[in-house]
Amino acid sequence: MEAIYFKKKVANLHQIFKNMPSISIRGRKMPESPIRKLAPFADMAKLKGHKVYHLNIGQPDIKSPEIAIEAIKNIDLDIIEYGPSAGYESYRKKLALFYTNQNVRVSFEDIMITTGGSEALLFALGSIMDPEDEVIIPEPFYANYSAFSAESSARVVPVISNIESGFTLPTIEEFEKAEIQVKTVRLKENNLPKEDISFPTFKYEEIVNEEWDDSNFKDILEHKFLFVFFQFENEQLVLRKVKFWNMPYADILEAEKVWAKTKEIVSKGKIVKEVIGTTRYTNFPNKSFNSVSHVRPHATNAADTYPLPTKDKLTKAKEYTKHCFWLNNTYVRDEIYLK
Repeated sequence: MEAIYFKKKVANLHQIFKNMPSISIRGRKMPESPIRKLAPFADMAKLKGHKVYHLNIGQPDIKSPEIAIEAIKNIDLDIIEYGPSAGYESYRKKLALFYTNQNVRVSFEDIMITTGGSEALLFALGSIMDPEDEVIIPEPFYANYSAFSAESSARVVPVISNIESGFTLPTIEEFEKAEIQVKTVRLKENNLPKEDISFPTFKYEEIVNEEWDDSNFKDILEHKFLFVFFQFENEQLVLRKVKFWNMPYADILEAEKVWAKTKEIVSKGKIVKEVIGTTRYTNFPNKSFNSVSHVRPHATNAADTYPLPTKDKLTKAKEYTKHCFWLNNTYVRDEIYLK
């Protein structure tokens, strides 16, 4: 009887625990707060008589202004009520004026006051990040960046900065080490990029032996891109947009058609279509062939060449001017800048 009673008790306990609320998947993925993790050690060190230096981020290290202290002491309020949701308009106007003086064009209506920087970060990440998006942050960084990103189901990609350089923002090369393709684009008045977007030159002898899934072009297109858009306004170059971007799968398939056509042309030795005067016209896919990408020269001059795996049938050339794949400027405008 005792054994049966014990089994029933265990079964009841199991059912109780089974019905208890569980921590969400997002909650289990949240990193532990390093600040709260270290605080008990600091308290223990103080009890042992040790001096603890608190390197709290954002903690004031200068004396507060006397006028501010006096204003708090002499405040004439019966109720300390909530302020306006967006923050006091007078304060937002002063902030807008400050930013305008720093050549940052912003209206007070664009500014929202938050309770500290943490709330601002939560609002920003929650507004712009989708699950599995990546946040690029120069490291070392504020510890809560990781937690806030995890809360938005985003992933932190650290880019190292160091004390020797004064923790300046990393160079483009450092972003590229994080496997991010950085592209700077100057827009014309109609928002069309002044130039198409180029990629590294391909070698003719290599492309004919590649398969699409292992090709350099496909590998580049599957990376994350950081686009920085500028445009002239009143003879000044103005930053218009900074955007992280991944090429949609359907567009990668479109770009594959350009790669496949290029490989076929090189393999058959049919690069040159005709020669008029000293100008050679090729069979490589142009903008009218594909809405995403095209192929054209990317060399210092006509003598800057790569060897051909098959002699060109029309010109009998054994080497040819370096070429590369380009993103069409219309594609960059319509599918990246304007979206």
